[in-house]
Amino acid sequence: MLSAPFETDVAVVGAGPAGRAAAAVLAGAGARVLAVDERGAPAASVGDDGALQWSGATAWHLTEDRTLWVSRRGASVAVRPRLVILATGAMERPFPLPGWTLPGVFGAAGLLSLMMSGGLVPDRPVVLIGGGDMLRTVSKACHDLGVMPVATLHAPSGCRMQGEDSVTSVSFLRGEIRETIECGIVGLHAGFIPSTQFARLIGCRLQWNAARRCFQPVIDAYGNSSVPQVMIAGDAASVEGEAAAASGGAIAGWDALRQLGRITPAERDERCAALRPERHTRSESAPGLPDDDVIVCRCEEITAGQIRAAARQGVRQADELKGLSRCGMGPCQGRTCGPVVAELIAAESGLPVADVGLFRVRVPLKPIAMREMAQCVPA
Repeated sequence: MLSAPFETDVAVVGAGPAGRAAAAVLAGAGARVLAVDERGAPAASVGDDGALQWSGATAWHLTEDRTLWVSRRGASVAVRPRLVILATGAMERPFPLPGWTLPGVFGAAGLLSLMMSGGLVPDRPVVLIGGGDMLRTVSKACHDLGVMPVATLHAPSGCRMQGEDSVTSVSFLRGEIRETIECGIVGLHAGFIPSTQFARLIGCRLQWNAARRCFQPVIDAYGNSSVPQVMIAGDAASVEGEAAAASGGAIAGWDALRQLGRITPAERDERCAALRPERHTRSESAPGLPDDDVIVCRCEEITAGQIRAAARQGVRQADELKGLSRCGMGPCQGRTCGPVVAELIAAESGLPVADVGLFRVRVPLKPIAMREMAQCVPA
């Protein structure tokens, strides 16, 4: 049985720096705002800024009429906002290397989360691979827990993880000599890219950022996407650092108030004038494309060589590859492999990456119980 929709002025998806800043601006001006965030125990609370927050709640669908479906406490609720602000943050850039699918190999940000939030204390030697600020952060977290990484490898040549049931060592080339380091945990990091699943689901236009080698939504100076009443803020729009994310969230909040008729465009611009800090450039670079024998789609075990072969046979878009090989059809819906797949097809076919595109997004965006989906179908 469907419950009555939850009505609000603005729904903010994500409660990171951008989402919190947007919610604070809106609630401070008296607008009804709901912030939805997966983190924390399931609860409904009113923050210091006056915004209602559902924590431990999973937003899994956004329809054409801007209805946001949210799973909380075992049931799904339809949220009917006048505006939606997507502040879904960033995800770690896929970093396919030989052996990256072995148990014990993590994204560095995921490893950090397990240590800081999950209480994991590594009991095996740790090796960090890649580059950027995140590796330094993880190294410090290990040190604070009394576990020093045995090595940090910055963009090593010929790197591969080895092991049978789990990772047991990392090898790499130093000149022409292959060296091996024994370990039980590996943290990989090659930077962050915008999380675009919700934006793609609702039909927001994306563009390919060749300098950063990632797709990102097209937005105006206030965070408005190509879809009316859908705004995108923070790392979900462009990964620029925490200060820029908070600034982008606040700017989106002020323009949302303008769209709600609570302030004038001049008042919005006055408020936003001081909210454009210098953007932070992260010290990280994207890795090269994987060799043919490296698994790219972890869910379906599709290699880079299979993707290149499909491109040589005429595949020109990511969804064409999905139909031929099941690549991108696993539980992650191509979140992990999609960016690499697009670059591989583009490189093999000679097409621009933007023309290849990403996999089409399917509902639900996050796993939910079938009974919840059944509840969402009118009798």
